[in-house]
Amino acid sequence: MTELGMFAYPWDLTDPSPEAAVAELAALGVRRIEVATAYHSAETIRPRRTAGVHVVIEPNVAHLPLDTSAFGMLAPSPGQLARRQPDLYPRLAAAARQHGMALTGWTIALHQSKLAEEYPEQALENCFGDRSGHGLCPANPEVAQYVVELATAVAATGHFDELMIESLSYTLAGHGHPHELWAVRLDPARRLLLSLCFCPSCLAAGQERGIDATALRSWVADRLGRDWNAPLAGVRTPDDGSELATLLVSRPDLAAYLRMRCEVVNDLLHRVVERGHRHGVRVVSGSAVWARPAAHNWMEGLDLGSIAAIADGVALMPYHPDPADVARDLDIATALMPPGRLQMLQTIWNSHHRDVDTLWAKIEQGLAVGIARFALYNLAMAPAAVLGWVPEVAARLANHSDPGRLADRPDTDRRQP
Repeated sequence: MTELGMFAYPWDLTDPSPEAAVAELAALGVRRIEVATAYHSAETIRPRRTAGVHVVIEPNVAHLPLDTSAFGMLAPSPGQLARRQPDLYPRLAAAARQHGMALTGWTIALHQSKLAEEYPEQALENCFGDRSGHGLCPANPEVAQYVVELATAVAATGHFDELMIESLSYTLAGHGHPHELWAVRLDPARRLLLSLCFCPSCLAAGQERGIDATALRSWVADRLGRDWNAPLAGVRTPDDGSELATLLVSRPDLAAYLRMRCEVVNDLLHRVVERGHRHGVRVVSGSAVWARPAAHNWMEGLDLGSIAAIADGVALMPYHPDPADVARDLDIATALMPPGRLQMLQTIWNSHHRDVDTLWAKIEQGLAVGIARFALYNLAMAPAAVLGWVPEVAARLANHSDPGRLADRPDTDRRQP
């Protein structure tokens, strides 16, 4: 059976009531609500409203009450919603059950500006020794423990049958919020090099694998300095991603270091999945947030084939206006994992789809390769006309032949990549 989900922010499910919001989603044909539990900084526009249209999201907090005793040094602060409406998530869960719907806890892991600023020693550290203002390092033991504790705390609430863990990865330079100013190229090759973490934990992980990470760090810094200040730097065409292969072939230590980052993420994801299963909750790993298209997910330390073998599924985000680009991402992903492991996400934004048929053409590609789970991003940001597409998409999915469903695998099928 196919499934259509909808991503939503919890503050958009309170007016006039959680029960009414769930009923509205059920009427649209949505069968799963993917509600944010801990979210990063952002500003959104809610075009269907006449008040509270431009929203500055309370950043980097837990939006539902969590057991604070379950956390060590790093912990998410309880947000206003958690303090003022502690019954919101239980009510959402009860209303979803009433309508035969499922509830996913959408949880942001390492994209955490507040903790990165408060604990800079836990943040990513680039080749110049500068600490990230928005990304925590998954190789850092205290950060890894925080991610496991966060996933455990959300799963232990009992509200969800599934967690969707987003940004369990090495976040890239170029946050997008707040203002970032630079006058040099930050194309794929330069962005990768600037994003590499050389904190003590990553240096140690590299050295354990026989990589001279200190020498690599010096080379990366020299290469960026050269590329930004070379005589042709200001007039050449930016890299389209093709220079990445040259870097990997010419620097075997860089290739090994990137493999190490994938192994760090895999190990942490293993721990998160184990904790989710301990509470009877499935764990779906988000694909890369910044490193897109799908062929570039490894830039964030996400080896799609490996994470599909560890988690209960992978939420792929082929957010492209052109259906051919969506098909490229789907083809790459299904070459790395069985299609039943994939959940395909699409926005409900005019900037990505000119009409419902364009959106459906992309979803139909997913169906053609055997994907059964789909979700739309997200409820609040869709203009009225675009939200009106959802019932038609839901009806077309319901009428489509069943290509198979993402199923739980026995523990014996879980393997270390």
